[in-house]
Amino acid sequence: NKSLVSVLQPYVFNTGTHQANAAQLAFRTLPVETARAWISTLAKNETQARIVIQATGILGDPHAVNWLITKMTEPKLARLAGEAFTQITGVDFTQHELIAEEPIDQSQIPGDDAEDDDVGLDEDENLPWPDVAKVTGLWRNHGQHFMVGQRYFLGRPITADWLKQKLATGTQRQRHAAALELALSGETPLINTRARILS
Repeated sequence: NKSLVSVLQPYVFNTGTHQANAAQLAFRTLPVETARAWISTLAKNETQARIVIQATGILGDPHAVNWLITKMTEPKLARLAGEAFTQITGVDFTQHELIAEEPIDQSQIPGDDAEDDDVGLDEDENLPWPDVAKVTGLWRNHGQHFMVGQRYFLGRPITADWLKQKLATGTQRQRHAAALELALSGETPLINTRARILS
């Protein structure tokens, strides 16, 4: 029930095990103006930078694309901002040759230090490094095709047909997002996107 989305607010605003899942639900359900207000509040806390970028991509409003491009200049947030950019615009970084070399000063995770207890992989490990100049140029040329205040998913306004297409052809994270959108729209029950696509 979409009227119950406000129940998620404490989970969205507080770092914890449920924050990411709450954001996935809330920013697909809230009206765009309310979602923007929640994002603005989150953005006042610098420790919430990652969830702000994720929420921006989930919401899909091109209003935030120029801000996402500025975040691509920050090494710790660059790849996540690139993913959010793709979530909204549908631009494939490989296809459009928008990938930059990995910055040399990036500390490797896990590192080589035997004393370091953090052996988890970098959560952005598989995301490409954006070439900010090329991304800026592409958006300058194509941004006018997007309407501010409209929700987009991978470059198109959200429709059941488009979501079903991406459910079949997207990356695993894109397929999961499409399945969640479809379930929240009442179109289908939530599909298990961990299973392989059967051709």
